[in-house]
This record gives sequence, structure tokens and C-alpha cells, in this order.
Amino acid sequence: MSYKKLKPVFAGLFLSAMLISSPFAFAQSGMDYFNQGVKAAKSGDYRNALEKFQKAKKAGINNAALQYNFGVAHYKLGSYEKAKKAFTLLSEIDKFKQLAYYNLGLVANKQKDRVAAIAWFQRTLRTGKSDEVKVLAREALKRLSDEPKRTKKWKGLLSASLTSDSNVTLLNDDLTAVTSKSDTSIVLSAFGAKWLSGGVSDGVRLFLKGYLQKYNTQTAYNYTQFGLGAAHYDRLGSWKMRVGGFWDETFLGGSQYQRVLSAEVRARKALSKNNQLRLRYKVSSIDATDPVYDYLGGVRQQLRLGNQVRSGKNRYRVYYQLELNDREDFRNPAGTTYTFRSYSPTRHTIRVTGWWALSNSWALRLDGRYRTSSYNDDYIRVGNVSESRDDTQTRLSARLSKKLDKNLQLEMAYTVTNSDSSIDAESYDRNLASVGLSSQF
Repeated sequence: MSYKKLKPVFAGLFLSAMLISSPFAFAQSGMDYFNQGVKAAKSGDYRNALEKFQKAKKAGINNAALQYNFGVAHYKLGSYEKAKKAFTLLSEIDKFKQLAYYNLGLVANKQKDRVAAIAWFQRTLRTGKSDEVKVLAREALKRLSDEPKRTKKWKGLLSASLTSDSNVTLLNDDLTAVTSKSDTSIVLSAFGAKWLSGGVSDGVRLFLKGYLQKYNTQTAYNYTQFGLGAAHYDRLGSWKMRVGGFWDETFLGGSQYQRVLSAEVRARKALSKNNQLRLRYKVSSIDATDPVYDYLGGVRQQLRLGNQVRSGKNRYRVYYQLELNDREDFRNPAGTTYTFRSYSPTRHTIRVTGWWALSNSWALRLDGRYRTSSYNDDYIRVGNVSESRDDTQTRLSARLSKKLDKNLQLEMAYTVTNSDSSIDAESYDRNLASVGLSSQF
């Protein structure tokens, strides 16, 4: 259902609500201005109505009825931010909370913020006792739940890039191979999502993804991944929830590598207008599809706590993540350097990311990550010599992008990684540069 088709549902409440008068005694001149404003609004002259309400305020009227009508007048004149401010102030008065929430839903709808509109209408149902307002809120939710036809189609992203890598290595947190060899590669990726039912307030969405990295000379590190997933979106009180399951099949050097089955729960809660708390828990079962990598099989758990802040078109995100691993680990045959190696680290990660709109077409993203890894068991060298392994990793990246048209974007990125390990052979540095194009569909 489009936003325009919601207008008849909303207009009725505004027309009747304009007749609400104040329960308080006014100075006669202020009351006259107020009544004149209501009369002007009923005739559709909202600009004149706003002027009368402003005069009523100057004459000493300052109450919920006037505040409500300010919001209505601004809404009708298309000043949605001013209307939002008026209804937000009104929501601080218990008697008017329900009506204020409903009207904030109308404003969000006009601003094409469907998610916020749904959230306000749901709050309307949980607040107050007016059955009339609840009926209107239910009708609005019903119409908004009828997804526009365009959301029934696939939406996603296609990208292609050329990369230059100073130290070709597979950095997927499972296997790190320090090659000290540089190479170039082509990276192709695709991601698509489609609603199977409902929407972000109560719906099911399907995800598909594909990734291919092909090196010029170091073909043993060519990497391919295909993934399929589905998630159910819902609300739990003031939390926005997403619960999903995912399957990923990966190939290394053209051969089978891993199959990963994951379950994930995500939750988001608005702490304020521009401040959002984010939680995520993900558990993955990892199986080696090539027996050579059996030692990587096992379970990985990730628990993340983050915060996102918006400032105009810019946004900033910080999170902490705890990762626990319980893998098979590696027992080498006699005659090799190690008879046992652990692949079961406990990891602590702090990551900070910022996005800035430099102009209408240029945007910048800066990303910093610091991670510590403590392996659960000591490495054992030939002769039963034990070595504990503790790593620290710092990664800094910058990405500059330019919109070429509505859906096409040019992207340039540079990443520096430094990984220090208590076992020298596992330490490395890496510089990765890329340039490519991405297209939304």
C-alpha cells in the first residue's frame, strides 16, 4: 500500500481533532485567536490558522490543546519536522500521549519512514484508552503491513573490484596462511534479499549471497562462498528483533573447504531519536567439507554489544564482541614442527566505524578494529615443548565512494593490518588496496 493511499484514513482524525478546545480558562483575546484559528483550519486555511494560534500563544495561552493544533497546522502545511516537534512535546502529557503517538506515526509516514511510522502506531495501541484512536492505529498498521509491490521484488547489491594485496592470506578468522607474497585479484560479490511475507514489523525475509576472489598467480588462495538464509522480523516491547538461520558453503583453491550452519538473534532499541543500542548473538556449527581441514570443525559463538549514533547524514558505530571457539584442533604427524596446534581462541574485539557524507555524491567511511586472541590450549613442539599463543591484531581501513548515478557507485578502499603473535611465525603485516564499482538493484 503506498503512502498516498493512507491519506483518507488519516485525514478524518485531523479534521475532528481540530475541534478540540482547551479545558482551561483563557484571556478573552487569546481565546478569540484560538477559536479563529480553529475556524480557519476547518475551512482549510492552515496558514492563517497557524498565525492565529501563534497570536493566541503570545496572548498567554499555553496548553495541550494549542500544542496539538500547532502540530496539526504544521502537518497540513508540510512542515513535518515542526509538526514532529509539537507532537513530541505533546507526548509528555499523559492525557495526550496516545493521540500524540498516533500523530507522530502520521508524520513519520509523510516523511517516508515506514519503520518509524509502524513503531509509533504500535505504541498508540499500547497507550491510552481511546478505542477510536486505537481503531485508526490498527487500520494504519494494516495498510502499512501490505507491502508495496516493489518490496516483493529482489533487492540487493552487485559489486566488482580489483585488489592489490601485499601479503596474500586467507583472513576468515579460521585459517591464516602467512605467505609474504603479493598479488592482485578480482573480487565479485552479490547480495540479494526478498520479503516472503510481511515486513520489518512482522515478516519473513530470504537472503542469498555469493562471493568470488580469484588471484592472478596465488591461485591456491582463490576463495568462493555461497550463502542462503532466512530471518523473521518482529518486535518485543521497545526492541526490534530479527531471528534467523543461515547456511554458507565455501571453497578454497577450487576445492571444498567448509560448510557453516548458523543461528542468529539481533535486537535493536532506540535510546533516543539518534541513539540506538544493538545486540547480536550468533552460534555457528563449522564442518570441514575437505578432510584436510577437519581440525577447524567445531562450534563458534559470538556475542556483540554495540551503539549507533546519527548526526544528520553522518553516523557512528562502536561495538564490543566476545568470541568463543571450541574446535577439533590440529594434531600433526611425527616429524613436523608441531605435534599439536590450537584453533580454539577466545577473542575480544573493539571496533569503531564512522560514515560521513562529504557532499551529495562523495562519502567517506573510516573503520578501526582492535582484537586480542588467547588460544585455549598451548602449542606443543616436537619434544613436548609447550608454547602458549596470544595474538593482538590492529586493522585500520578507509573507503571513499562516489555516486555516479542513482544506483551506481565508485568505491576506493585501503586497509592496513598488523597481527602480532607470541609465536613469531604467526605474525604478519598486510596492506590491501582496492577499486571497484557497486550497483544496487
